[in-house]
Amino acid sequence: MKEVIALQTVHKFDVQVVELITKHESLIQFQSSLIEIMDEFKTCSYEAHNFKNLIEKLQTIVNDLFLEGYSNVDLLVDNFNDMIFKLLAHRCKAELAKYSDQYSSENQISVSGKVQRHQIIIQDQDISIKPALAVSKEIAFNDINEFVEIAAFQLLLYKDKFDVKSSMEKQVFTFKKIQEECMEDYCVCISIINNVFGSASSYVKEWLQLRSLWDLNIDEVKQVVGSDLGKWIETLIGLRESRAIFDTVDVYKSFGPLVIEYDQAQSRVNAQYDHWQKLLASEFVVFLSNEMHAVDSELVNFRKQIESLRLDFRSVITVILLASTLQRAKLYVEDVFFKVNLLKQGQLVLQDLRYKFQKEWLFHEQVASDYDSLSEAIDKRTVLMTSQITSITKMIQEASSDLSDDIEKAKSKWIKDKPIGNSVTQSAALSTLFSFENTFNTLFTRVQDIVHAANFLNFDYSFDLDLSDEMEEIKELRSVWTSISELSKSLDKLGQQKWKDVTLLSLRRSLEDILTNSRSMPIAVRQYSSFEDIQENIKSLLRNITVLKGLKNDAIKKSHWDIIFMQLSLKPAPDNLRLHDVFQLNIANNVKFLKSVIERAQAEDVINTSLTAIEKSWNERAFELFQYSPKYRIVKGWTELFNYCTEDLNSLSSMRLSPYFESFEKRVSMLEEQLNTMYALLDTWIDVQRQWVYLAGVFDKNEEIKRLLPIESTRFNNTTSEFFTLLKPVYKSLLVMEILSIRDMQVALTRISDTLKSVVKSLMGYLEKQREQWPRFYFIGNEDLLEIIGNSRNVTVISKHMKKMFTE
Repeated sequence: MKEVIALQTVHKFDVQVVELITKHESLIQFQSSLIEIMDEFKTCSYEAHNFKNLIEKLQTIVNDLFLEGYSNVDLLVDNFNDMIFKLLAHRCKAELAKYSDQYSSENQISVSGKVQRHQIIIQDQDISIKPALAVSKEIAFNDINEFVEIAAFQLLLYKDKFDVKSSMEKQVFTFKKIQEECMEDYCVCISIINNVFGSASSYVKEWLQLRSLWDLNIDEVKQVVGSDLGKWIETLIGLRESRAIFDTVDVYKSFGPLVIEYDQAQSRVNAQYDHWQKLLASEFVVFLSNEMHAVDSELVNFRKQIESLRLDFRSVITVILLASTLQRAKLYVEDVFFKVNLLKQGQLVLQDLRYKFQKEWLFHEQVASDYDSLSEAIDKRTVLMTSQITSITKMIQEASSDLSDDIEKAKSKWIKDKPIGNSVTQSAALSTLFSFENTFNTLFTRVQDIVHAANFLNFDYSFDLDLSDEMEEIKELRSVWTSISELSKSLDKLGQQKWKDVTLLSLRRSLEDILTNSRSMPIAVRQYSSFEDIQENIKSLLRNITVLKGLKNDAIKKSHWDIIFMQLSLKPAPDNLRLHDVFQLNIANNVKFLKSVIERAQAEDVINTSLTAIEKSWNERAFELFQYSPKYRIVKGWTELFNYCTEDLNSLSSMRLSPYFESFEKRVSMLEEQLNTMYALLDTWIDVQRQWVYLAGVFDKNEEIKRLLPIESTRFNNTTSEFFTLLKPVYKSLLVMEILSIRDMQVALTRISDTLKSVVKSLMGYLEKQREQWPRFYFIGNEDLLEIIGNSRNVTVISKHMKKMFTE
């Protein structure tokens, strides 16, 4: 039994040994695979799929260990994850460092092996860079973010691969802590990239600033530099230095893997620089030449003044003039020293620009020579003046005493006569100020000469020769009176408008603008009566703008203006009436009179308009004709003609009731006479036409009547001929007023009317005899009777009247 147990134990131990050997061999193989995988972690290309494949291989090994039942696999997995974490973190830092090196060195090859190229281009005189630097900057940030993400988002090795429940509930774990581990390196890389792009942006900015080469014009540049010689020199030197940045043999600029190419823009920028350099140089040549001549002329003039003054120490005026001139020349020499050096610098700038000087060019060497000559002349005369300093000092003191007396007299006269009273006029005030200004300027010149002479001889003077208060007061008063004068000129300028061109809206606006301007003037100006008079005049015109509006009415004629001017200024209105003439009418004090004239003009305008309308209507009114028969046309529409005539006569009669009728009396009377004459003519004419129509219906349509009344028929025909012959001129023009031009028309119409009445009377007598012969004819009218007589052989016509004659 013991032997069996021993054999079993030996067999079990043997199995365990075999199993141990097998697992040992498996572990040796696993170790080899692990070493190989870890080496690949260090050497494989930095790409996400490579790391993923290696981690999956490790996960397979771990899974196999779980399947084979190895113990402590969990601890092994933790160790593996720590190793992978360190390897990935190391690789990520290495990539970030490598990427930083690309941006911190002059090497243009990026991590991806690509160079980020940008090009500066000029299109339509506008400079831009394509693509924008922000595009490459975004790519760089994406690259470094990708480096971190490749390492941080790899999956951890799992311990519970074959636990179904935990497999369903487990979360996805990655190496996110690598982000914290690499944060410092990440920030360093970000900083380096920002610095590189900052430098690149500054460089591009310099290019973009060159837009001004196309935007500026020479007048703007001249306005900026003005007459400052130093600014001109700085501008030219600055232009030359800024050009050196872009005028290179290279056609690109690199910032690590960033390459900015500018070959397309370089030539055009250089051409524009050449244009500006030539333009500025040509302007500077003129300016520098003028400055050279101005300075040299001043130097020469001072030297000539000094050399021309005679050394007469017995004459106070000569001594003071010489000392004053020497002092001014001395001060000028000190002041102009810096400018002389600037002139030299300016000439050197032109020489650097290879400017070819003309023959008449005044070189700096000549200016410097004249400067030295003036300095030498000052020194020589100074030595002579110093030798007589005692007597000269006494002369200056005596001259200052005399000048002080003259100043006191001028000040006293100024206090007495200064134009500050309310009664002073503008012209008198300005004239007084001009006179005092000349006086004080002369005294001030004498003061300056004595002061310069005293300063030149370096002795202290205690005399009071100050004129500043008086000069300042004159300046202030001149400003006051000039303001008042300008206000008056504004009103005078407004008054120069022709009255016919004035519009009330613009006049009101202009007056309000002048009034607003006056209110904004200082109190010192507004306290004067002249100002108050002008301001009150403006206010008065604004208050009475309605009167001006009435005077601007079209009803105001030349005759009305003559009435106004004769009443208010005792002279006729000017032919070329201006607003100033109207202002002179003193509108505020003559409102009542002016309104009466405006009322009269408007009333007369109403009468004139009515008269004109009546005249025009009758001059245009024509007869309305209709074809009475194939041979004759006669007038119709008599009622309208008589109505028009009556209405217009009534209108003319009502005009006589107007108090302003007198001016139109002759015209109204003539028109009344014409309308009355025409009314009488028309009245006779319509009577004649009515009788003619009646008789024409009898004789023209009835041959039997013509045969029975041959004399009356003949008379009617003759009258018809005369009537229509008389109307021929009227029918030709058709204008109603033409009948007044026909000579003796009323007499002719009256004669025709009498003849027609005689014919009608004879016809009536004939019809009466017919009734006496057969009384049944009394039962029918004249028209029916004439029809029966005219158709005595026509039974049909007669039969239709039989019932009337035999009615019970």
